[in-house]
Amino acid sequence: MSFDEVVQGGWRSEGAVWRRDGFPSSWLQGRTLFGGAATAAVVRALGAQVSPDRPLRSVFTSFVGPVVDAPATLHTEVLRAGKGATQLAGELRQQGGVRTRVSALYGRPRASRLARTPPLETLNL
Repeated sequence: MSFDEVVQGGWRSEGAVWRRDGFPSSWLQGRTLFGGAATAAVVRALGAQVSPDRPLRSVFTSFVGPVVDAPATLHTEVLRAGKGATQLAGELRQQGGVRTRVSALYGRPRASRLARTPPLETLNL
């Protein structure tokens, strides 16, 4: 199973809550899901709440507890949507507790004297 299938496959959207029956055991490292997959799943749910003209600018992840092969939910919340940026929070929850918490900032491009392309704009999360 590919990374994209782990992150995108199996999730059912119910507004600001996404549900999944479990995770493939081949993606568990020890007793938890690979952290990049957990983060990417939450970021994907957060990105669905934001206008496409606001690409992902920053992400902060807290790995609170192990993500196991069990039913999971993703909860998203828009903390603030301003003129140029949107701040969101998301959680992956299992068995009554938070397993992964993500804070993300999405923002419109701003004029700058620097000419570079941030690598995150090429990701499809």
